[in-house]
Amino acid sequence: MQIGWIIAKGKYGELRERGIPELLDRMAAHASPDFAEHLRRHRNDAVQPFLLSVVSDRAAHWSRPGLLLIGDAAHTMSPVGAQGLNIAIRDAIVAANHLVPAFEHGAAPDAIDAAAQRVETERLPEVVEIQNFQAVPPRFLLRNAWWTRIVLPWLPYVLRSGITGTRGVALFRRVAFGVTDVRLTV
Repeated sequence: MQIGWIIAKGKYGELRERGIPELLDRMAAHASPDFAEHLRRHRNDAVQPFLLSVVSDRAAHWSRPGLLLIGDAAHTMSPVGAQGLNIAIRDAIVAANHLVPAFEHGAAPDAIDAAAQRVETERLPEVVEIQNFQAVPPRFLLRNAWWTRIVLPWLPYVLRSGITGTRGVALFRRVAFGVTDVRLTV
């Protein structure tokens, strides 16, 4: 089992000094009861954690003559919301929709390059929106403010309660199922 835990920059050394069992105990304090029990039961079985520095960014241009970047090559996504693979697959579908017809009809290199540019033009708005969404939770949850310490422990209960109503469901669906309608047409 692999577990990802978002921490504030500069806090890894402090967590590592405390040791893995204490790290797992701290994780368990934020987990569902069944998962917390699992973490506590296996607190001495875990292997050394490692730090993964996360960068959410995108290339200035995804296409050049004879080249098209998609997925992580074009844009890296934050692990927040776990959308990296979904976005990459959606890039590939849009790329197929634009490039397959060009190749099937023996398009000239300029026409193929134009098709690659259309992929970037079509995909960029969704990538930007998802990256902007992914940037919000860490800024809120990792802020060292008095209100964060009050709100954070209650957040799982609020989200499960349905208090957020249809707006919360709509936001979840938008992130989980994409901002734009992407369908394979070739």
